[in-house]
Amino acid sequence: MTDYLITNCQIYRPFQPSDSKFYQVRIRDEKIVSIEENGATLGDNKIKKFDAKGRTLAPSFKDSHIHFLRYSLMKNERDLRRISKWKHLKEELKNQNEKEALKHNEWLVGRGLMDDSFTDRDTLLTAKDLDSLNIDHPIFLLHQDGHECVLNTQALDLLDKEALRKKTLEEFIEKDESGNWNGRFKDTAVHFIKMNFRNKSTQQAEEALRDGLPHIAEVGITHIDSDDLNYVGDYAKVWKAYSKIDKDGELTCDAYLHHYVYDIDDMKYYLKNFDKRTGDGEGHVRVGAFKIFVDGTYRLHTAAMNLPYVDSGDCGTLIYDQEILNKMLQLAEDNNMQVAMHCIGDRAVETAAKAIINANPNESNPLRHRIIHMQNTRWDLLSLISKAKIPIETQPGFLIKEYDNYKEWLGEDREKLVQVGQSLVDNDVIFSASSDAPIGPLNPLEHIYASANRTNYQGEPKGGWQPQEIMSVDHAFESYCATPTYINHSDSYTGRLLPGYNADLILLEEHPNECPKEELHNLKVDNVWHRGKLVYDRYN
Repeated sequence: MTDYLITNCQIYRPFQPSDSKFYQVRIRDEKIVSIEENGATLGDNKIKKFDAKGRTLAPSFKDSHIHFLRYSLMKNERDLRRISKWKHLKEELKNQNEKEALKHNEWLVGRGLMDDSFTDRDTLLTAKDLDSLNIDHPIFLLHQDGHECVLNTQALDLLDKEALRKKTLEEFIEKDESGNWNGRFKDTAVHFIKMNFRNKSTQQAEEALRDGLPHIAEVGITHIDSDDLNYVGDYAKVWKAYSKIDKDGELTCDAYLHHYVYDIDDMKYYLKNFDKRTGDGEGHVRVGAFKIFVDGTYRLHTAAMNLPYVDSGDCGTLIYDQEILNKMLQLAEDNNMQVAMHCIGDRAVETAAKAIINANPNESNPLRHRIIHMQNTRWDLLSLISKAKIPIETQPGFLIKEYDNYKEWLGEDREKLVQVGQSLVDNDVIFSASSDAPIGPLNPLEHIYASANRTNYQGEPKGGWQPQEIMSVDHAFESYCATPTYINHSDSYTGRLLPGYNADLILLEEHPNECPKEELHNLKVDNVWHRGKLVYDRYN
């Protein structure tokens, strides 16, 4: 293969001293083979060159927690994120609703609903409200955070209610004063509905993914760990959709595909019917982890807490007790399958950590089972997690919109251990940053901004929310470039700008340590290379 040379670039490696020198980086067969000062002998005058024009070359971003198919599907479904009134929602849903519904297998679908913030009503929407629109199609509206939905009666009539009851907790099915289902569902009930009644075909999934790929390339992402099963309902379909794009030479990232499971029977079904295990695959498509929801979310107060919420007095919901979760982790461990567990509250985090330790007490987490979110923690948990080498997947960008709610929910003392940053560094916790898109912002630089500033984009609160948790730009970049590869066991060959590593690179318009940290979210990615192939050029 002909060598490829990136010339006239500065180099950014987190924690490495920067200098004013300019370098040339040689790429061959998808790998970085050398990094030399400008002017070194090329040996081949016909080598293909790319002039970086003094800009900064860095390792590309790896998103360790994303719902990429859901993100990609949103362009074909009603985006409700900007709607703040019931009056406006009614107008939106009734606007050419039949044409839209027919595009989606007779369903009218809206995503990004935030009816808890509507300014013209005090109650949440129910099936009766949607029925009043007189739309002759099933309606499914999903909340922005993905943990709550509302259906009309026509959609409710399609549900297999007995199957739903078997797969979720009764408290996640909301009822009216008479005890009848009112059309609202939470947490695992939402996942069941998405998986069983909102399925996309392999072709629809493939088309959506192709549409979404330019978006992740534009922000410098060349690796995703994606949880997509809820939107297709069949892991084989997910695998086939990604693999087809890869075989066509159009997959611009490495994709590790998670398998969402409700219970141990789902895990057994996968192990019996699929021979691939975590890390197995072909080309750029690999098996990810079993995805398990251990609790819910702060907003609904279903995140499992050790102490009660200040404003409600309850402690949230632990979906699995310790014994059941131990069995699920043990089955995964025995079959070489990694597990990624959604845990918001400290009680959920503790339960998950104990299950990981129990699965292999003689080694420190060799499969690198991971905990997603850990939005609330304790000092003893940080010590436990660090000792057990359990990676934490954080989403720093969440705090930009949520920070002013934590005190109301948890109180002044406990909010100090919400969305921690520098405390992870100080306690030697392995952590990655990720988007959770479309729930969080897709752009990694927005999350890096949040880690380094802990403010919104207007600089509020001044000095940063919980400023003791502000981390360095280098730590923030490392969590988005290198740590995700550790979680995937690919850290020996990707995630760093070094000879012998994959040429997964981004060209930034400015050096991260020279860019004012208040402007990090505006820093532009000019070019992106995945395995040595140029997949994005901002100027072309």
